Amino acid sequence: MKRILVAVLAVAVLVGSGAGVASAYGGARRTTPATTCTTIANLPVEALSQAEKDALVTTLQEEYLARDIYTAVIAKLGSIRPFTSIVKSEEQHVAALTALFTKYQLAVPADTQAARTSTLMAGVATVEDALKLGVTVEKEDIALYDGLIKTVDNQDILQVFANLKAASVDRHQPAFENVLAGGTGIGQGTGRGGRGVGQGSRGNGAGQGMRGIGTGSCIAG
Repeated sequence: MKRILVAVLAVAVLVGSGAGVASAYGGARRTTPATTCTTIANLPVEALSQAEKDALVTTLQEEYLARDIYTAVIAKLGSIRPFTSIVKSEEQHVAALTALFTKYQLAVPADTQAARTSTLMAGVATVEDALKLGVTVEKEDIALYDGLIKTVDNQDILQVFANLKAASVDRHQPAFENVLAGGTGIGQGTGRGGRGVGQGSRGNGAGQGMRGIGTGSCIAG
């Protein structure tokens, strides 16, 4: 099957309804909303190789891990930024991958990351520890997607993998590093739901605006 290169879309799988909330990962305000909403359903169902099935399982478990760790950080240390916003993004990432399982009529694997989450959280005693762990998790995500993108060629899988990698590269890792460097984390703003278009308000430090959270099914980023 010919590999199809797919451009990264900065739009998210959206859950819930009504007006959404957008977050700025401590940086310049995004003033131009996304104009394209590509849904998983809009892309063709292609033959699924075993390598692609394995890649879906691996990435879903990795997104489970990130979500579980950030949830555990909040439970242990309180509602601290940027964890409170990034954990919501991780939920969207899980939803994006789960949608691919559903599209290809595959059973969605259960979350098996409890033991690893417990092991990693054992070394977290302070906010600084948690932030450093966040950087480590996001770097692991990036390396994973770098490798697995080379093993898949279905358009929808490539699209989701590229966008989830971009979230780690452009937003999550910089957010953790910004706070470690003395920044204040994430500024909050409002966004429009429906098609996932939103604007993040200005925060402190370097970073990118996040998309709105609302109704719709745009491919995750």
